[in-house]
Amino acid sequence: MKKIIKLLFFISIWFLGFKTEAATLYFRPAQASYGLGQRFILEARLKVEEPEVINAVEVKIHYPNEFLTPVDFSLGDSILTFISEPEINQTKGEINFAGIIPGGYFGPIPGNPSLADILIKIVFQTPGNVILPSNSLNLHIDFDPNSKAYLNDSQGSLAQLQFENATISLNFKEPIKSDDWLSILKNDKTPPADFSPQITSAGGQNYLIFQTEDKESGLDHYELIKSPSPISEFKNLVGEKVTSPYLLTPEILKYHLYLKAVDKAGNERYAEVNPQIKPIKNYFSFYPLCFIIILGLLLFPYFSYFNKTAT
Repeated sequence: MKKIIKLLFFISIWFLGFKTEAATLYFRPAQASYGLGQRFILEARLKVEEPEVINAVEVKIHYPNEFLTPVDFSLGDSILTFISEPEINQTKGEINFAGIIPGGYFGPIPGNPSLADILIKIVFQTPGNVILPSNSLNLHIDFDPNSKAYLNDSQGSLAQLQFENATISLNFKEPIKSDDWLSILKNDKTPPADFSPQITSAGGQNYLIFQTEDKESGLDHYELIKSPSPISEFKNLVGEKVTSPYLLTPEILKYHLYLKAVDKAGNERYAEVNPQIKPIKNYFSFYPLCFIIILGLLLFPYFSYFNKTAT
């Protein structure tokens, strides 16, 4: 009996010593029922257990594209800083996104556990008119098993990742519920946060770098506004849609530049671009006559000297 107890003790020590904590990608809600013509929000979230710390993810989501259509998404509550805009491929029924978490993510923030682990909010639309094989149909929304989470260990090691997928029941008799996404858009009266665009140089080119956030409906896009004179009233200005980094040509730098950040609800935040780098002017093309005159003045003494020595 004592030998068995000792054996169990050493086995438990062995398992504890080699235990690997896992991160989990999961959906909220994990299960729900919606009727036809219904819009709903599905949140992709990340659950982390100590002692792991995650600092980046690459996620792919599969959904049944014959019955569901992603019509929008929100990054307003995301813990991620996105490397690129999430990509929706309706033809394949896929959503791809990747992002980093500066400093790493090790679990919910005390006092705000419900919002702490959101990666992205996806707004799905069910079909308004479709023939179902029965009164209800279960639709599966899954994380791709090749999705990745990276540890904050300075080596980019892969974390052990688990998945908890979602099942959405499409019910012909289900009444239309309130549109949560529409409520978010209507109640969002706050513009994106203040931000300061920066100009930097790389490879002999000038680039505009910018980023801000919107904690309610989320950012929709940025616009670059070019004006020959300073702008004093910022309202309903329309510019070119841009993403960061944005290449600044010498021609663009001649203008007064302003950036507009627009959230999903249409609220706007403006920021002035204060260029510290001036475009290099080509004096030889803009002032050829001046160049010839200056060159002549510089060479005149030499011509005079040679004429005197020749005589």
